Amino acid sequence: MLKNHIRDYGTIEMAQLFDQPFTRIHGEGITGLFPDMAQVMAIKAIVDGISVDIGKATT
Repeated sequence: MLKNHIRDYGTIEMAQLFDQPFTRIHGEGITGLFPDMAQVMAIKAIVDGISVDIGKATT
């Protein structure tokens, strides 16, 4: 699911792992799926490494 999101949108932020579609697997998102904080921090390191600041949309 994470790979698909990155493929479709090009990036992801850690906060998104607590929202749909990731809460379909577990209602608490990433921390519900991985209760070991070391695992969550490892995933955060991966997400932070691929995140891209795309800026804010202008009107």
